[in-house]
Amino acid sequence: MKTSYLKRFTVGAAPFLFLSLTALHGGTPTPTPTPSVAPAASPAPVKSGPQQQPAQSAVKVTLLSFTPMAGVPGGKDFKIATLTFKIEAGAPVAVTEASFYIDSGAFDDGPAHNVPINLLVHTGIFLGPPGTKVDPGHPIQRTVWLKSQENVYPNWSLAYNQTENATFRWTIGGQPGGGPVAKPLHKAWP
Repeated sequence: MKTSYLKRFTVGAAPFLFLSLTALHGGTPTPTPTPSVAPAASPAPVKSGPQQQPAQSAVKVTLLSFTPMAGVPGGKDFKIATLTFKIEAGAPVAVTEASFYIDSGAFDDGPAHNVPINLLVHTGIFLGPPGTKVDPGHPIQRTVWLKSQENVYPNWSLAYNQTENATFRWTIGGQPGGGPVAKPLHKAWP
């Protein structure tokens, strides 16, 4: 097939290629008129939707309370850690999901000094359907369970036991939302 039978034109900002029907049927190509180009108009405003991420300064996240893990993960006396938080905004901001991460401090594993690891996480917290907004009169407050990462890191228990003050950090809509904040890991706090 000859490429001379391919015609290119643009619809909006997306280029498209069309194959002449004569190329498919083996006939002689007939010239196709070149599409006229209209003068460029100013682009239409982009409608913001749930994909648009809130600016870090647009929302304020407050960690209200924390209940530490009790027992050993998988053990009979095990109780999962919980975190209560509040999201506020000075002006309406679309917020549909958040994630929280609690990291260890640097820790020793025999002669090795290791970098911090994730101890507890809760990712993709559903805050509401697309279009959910936080504004001055409508903050969002939730309590979530924090899943231990003992199956992810072989030295998790060493890091957990050696960390007195963990690093709490979070994302809002997949973007860094604040923190890090150092808080006690082994005792409850508001």
